[in-house]
Order: sequence, then C-alpha cells, then structure tokens
Amino acid sequence: MPFLKSILVLLLALCALAEPGVFENTSVIKTVDLSEAVIKVTLRIQVHVLEGSPKEYYVAIPKSEAEHMAVILPSSSNKLAISVKKAEIQDREDVVLYVLRCKTEIEDKSLLFVDYYLTHVLVSLPAFVSQRDTPKYTFTQTLFVQSPYPSAKQEIRFKLPSRELESATHLNPFSQRDDTLIYGPFTSLSAYAPSEVVTIHFPSIAHFITFDRVEREIEVSHWGNVAVEEVIRARNSGTPLQGEFSRLDYYRSNPDAISAWEELRGRIDKRASGVYYRDIIGNVTTSHVRRERDTVAVELAMRFPMLGGWKNEFYWGYNLPSGRVLKKDGSRYSLSVPFASPLEKADTQELVVRVILPEYARNVHFVLPEGVTGPTEDHRFTYLDTSREGRPVFEFTQHNVVDEQKGEMITVSYELSGWRVMKKPLVCVGAFFALFAVKAVVNALRKVKRD
Repeated sequence: MPFLKSILVLLLALCALAEPGVFENTSVIKTVDLSEAVIKVTLRIQVHVLEGSPKEYYVAIPKSEAEHMAVILPSSSNKLAISVKKAEIQDREDVVLYVLRCKTEIEDKSLLFVDYYLTHVLVSLPAFVSQRDTPKYTFTQTLFVQSPYPSAKQEIRFKLPSRELESATHLNPFSQRDDTLIYGPFTSLSAYAPSEVVTIHFPSIAHFITFDRVEREIEVSHWGNVAVEEVIRARNSGTPLQGEFSRLDYYRSNPDAISAWEELRGRIDKRASGVYYRDIIGNVTTSHVRRERDTVAVELAMRFPMLGGWKNEFYWGYNLPSGRVLKKDGSRYSLSVPFASPLEKADTQELVVRVILPEYARNVHFVLPEGVTGPTEDHRFTYLDTSREGRPVFEFTQHNVVDEQKGEMITVSYELSGWRVMKKPLVCVGAFFALFAVKAVVNALRKVKRD
C-alpha cells in the first residue's frame, strides 16, 4: 500500500511538471522601468492554447531577481480573476516558478500581464559621488524572459530616467528611442532559452527612500479612539556622499536636479486627528497636515536634506475614531486597518506591526496580508490596568514592502464582554466615591472631636 501511494504522488508530480506544455507564448514584451529607485518589471504575454481548457499559467522569475522581489501582481486584458502563488514544485535551480490561477479557463490569444517590483538591485558606479556630481548606477539582468513555454517572439525594453546613457551591452537587434532601450524582437525561442547578460550604466537623480525598520503600533481603546504611532529609521540608499556637505551649494542647486530628498508624504483616513511628528531633538514644526475631500494629506519635512548614505530616525502618529475601524457584533469586535505605513515612495526593509488590544480580550483571530509572519504574543501594562496580565500585544513582521502593498489590510477579531468594557469607568467612579467617603468620615470625626 505505501508503494502505491508513492507511485500516485510521483504521477501527480509528473502531471504538474508537464502542465506548462499546454501553452505557447505568441508574443512576450518585457519592460523594465529604471526611472525610480524601486524597479518595476512588466511582462505582457499573449498566449496560444495548444490543448485543453487550462486555468493555470506558470511564470518563471530568475532567482537573482526573486531574491529582491517585493511583490508580484498579475492581471489580464479581459479582466479575469487571477491569483498568484509560488509553485509547490520547483524543478530548476536558476528560476523561481509562480503559478497564475484563473477561475475560468484561459482563452486562446489572451493577454496576460505580470508586474513585479525589485528593490536594491541598482549598483552605484562610481561607489561614491561629491555633492555636485550626478549619481550613476548599473543594472544587470539576463536578457530573455525565462519561461517554461516556447516563445514565438520576445522583445525587451529598458526605460531610463532620461535620454542620457553611459553605456549598454549591444546585442543585435538593438535600438534606442528617446529614453527607452529596445532589444529584439527575438524569434523562435525555446522554453528556458539560454540568455546573454546585459548591463546598463546610466545617471539617475531618483530619490532612494529606504526605511530600514518601521515599528507601527495600533492601540485599541473602546472609549472612542484607536491610536496609531510609527517609529521609522529612514535612509537615503542612493550613492553615498563623498567629501564635505555645503548647505550654501545645496540651496543654490536646482532641486529637480539632485538626488537628495527633504520630506515624506502620505495620506491617512479623513477622520484622523491629533497628528504629531517628532525626532530625538523634539517636535518638528516644518511638517504640514492638509485636509482634503476624502483624505488627510501629511507632509513630514526632515530637519536636514537627506543625501546619499545619510540616516534619520523619527516617530509620528495620529488618532482615529474607533467607529471608523472597529465594528461590533454582540460581544465580538473586529478591527480593520492598513497594515503598512502610509508614507509613500519608500521601500521598507523590515516592517514590525504591533496590535495592542484591550484587557481581557479573548479568542483573537487574524486575517493577514500575504508574506506576513507571526504573531508573537506579549503583554503590556498601561494606565488603569487592573488585570495581572495587562493588555495583549500581538506582533507581526513583513520584509521588503513597497507602495503597491500599502492598501493591504490587517483584520483582528476578538471577544470582549460588556462588563469588561465598563470595568475601568466603574473602578474610577468607585475610587472617587471611596475618596469622598473617606473625606466625609474624616470631617465627621473632626466635628465630633471638637464637640
């Protein structure tokens, strides 16, 4: 019997490996956007169905890219509902396979789009620059799209920050149109076709905003408030500055022609209030908060311009009315808030999210974004806590987070009885009553003594 089970598992594995053979790529256009610090790669794939009614399509990402990939997002021209997962069976060492699953069959000549985002893949060359120099970077990648299916035609495009180019690997056919380098079209490529490596060297004044660590705390109160606070270690991850910094030269320069950045921007819930922003020195008064129709725009200005390699640490926070994010169903509550920091155009290397629930919260359940690890549980004592355990604190961790993941939510549901909610105000009322009662008794005793 165990032998038959082994044979069955082997047959299923062989079927899974053989499944990619039902497609041929009619056309593949790969576009690599090098204009920003976070590299966006877009695959535009027109598929030809060779047999059957397949609902799965496999995408191969080179392992060197998968190690730097933050997120992968599929879509289609006919708006198919597509999910993406890392394939369970990885039969090659040089690529990582992802499977796109559709609820309906993939039709012949369908257009599939795959966007994925890479962080920290640009290499500074030279490794250091002076304040007046423009940073230059190199980007190295295998040219052909690695696919488990044969491709009738492939074309690869690299979009630069400008028309300026230091150098690029020339492989025919090759052309440049304005700020875009085009390799191809290449025809009749086999599955996993051997590929040349191309290197592109170009100048860029993109703002390299990196959060090495973000500690985001969400503290729930059942008396009308949910407090959010973030402690951020920020860094300009672009080419490090060499030599001295001149503030006079900095303010004389064109702000649109330098890679330094001075502020961070984000948008939070329109009902947010009490926004604050401080660093190790104290309150930073150069920040701005602007209420708009559907949101609150926040601008956090740094105390000093962030040049290549420079770091800063600060914290900021705000309050949300609990009615916006906390729902009640009997004795069960459900909290739903954004998981990541709302500050934009930054890649976060390590995101730590702590959810602090009220005392006596029980039967806690979570719905988490993809790629989140945890939770680990701890406890914290704050004002007027009466239990021996304090408030439950649940900690989650996620790595390599970019803007495209900012809309993902964390949902925390838990049970809390009405008596537990009323316990603190009753304790406060009882304490004040006891204080006044003691005062009344003392006054009465003094009166009796005088009489």
